Amino acid sequence: MNEVFSVAEAEKQLTVEKARLAASSERCKELETFISLGKRLAGTSSLRSKASAVSAESTRRKQAKTLKSKQPIPIRAQGKDRCANATIALKTINRPSTVPEIIAVMKQQGTPINGGNPRQNLRSLLRARVDVFKKVGPALYGLKEWPGEQKQA
Repeated sequence: MNEVFSVAEAEKQLTVEKARLAASSERCKELETFISLGKRLAGTSSLRSKASAVSAESTRRKQAKTLKSKQPIPIRAQGKDRCANATIALKTINRPSTVPEIIAVMKQQGTPINGGNPRQNLRSLLRARVDVFKKVGPALYGLKEWPGEQKQA
């Protein structure tokens, strides 16, 4: 680490890195679950009897329902990554920002919002995740965890 940082810059960078680590940890857990279920499902062969196949299918459905019920918000796994990436972008900007500003920072970080309308996709995410994001003004979004004076910036 040859760069010279101020304490404030170092704290900001630490916050960003902790958010990235949390997002990475969550993704690892999702992948481990996926691999585990994939291995269990791979044990089903076409040589089994029809009754056995029906039983295996009902077991898969039960497992899928169990996994869905454990998720706090019914968003695709990719949505969790977008939420973490948007959080990291806002922490990098360190002030309330517009959707285009957040998208620009996410692109710089290599985590763009894809789709036909990235602005609308991100706006929908920011509105849906009121547990993470807060609308602080006309077209301005911040993090709910920020103190009041930072939300006014």
